[in-house]
Amino acid sequence: MQQDPRIEAMRDQLSHDLAIAQAYCQYDHTVQISFRLLAVAKYFDDLGIALIPIVAPKDQPVRTTPIIRTASATLRALGYSTNRSRARWTSPGSVVFPSALSAHECFAAILKFRLSDL
Repeated sequence: MQQDPRIEAMRDQLSHDLAIAQAYCQYDHTVQISFRLLAVAKYFDDLGIALIPIVAPKDQPVRTTPIIRTASATLRALGYSTNRSRARWTSPGSVVFPSALSAHECFAAILKFRLSDL
């Protein structure tokens, strides 16, 4: 399957922004077991690029609904659409993995979203 060049051109930025969302989710949901945040990136005609978050538990099942809500809110705050209802998508989905963040970048992400009352 051919990848959408609009998404591929932004893959590094998408991975970085997903890592920022993951850092905040891990901070906000510290009582949950270890998890990894992934996303499906799609291009929608009327919305642009959307990142639809998915939680991949590392060891065992985890209640993902609160994490998905937090991840969606974080990604919306970063300018992405996370709502795909009534939108016409024009590209195949592409899985995005979070990039590695330094401790300083994680702290900055947490601080940014804590100050914004996310």
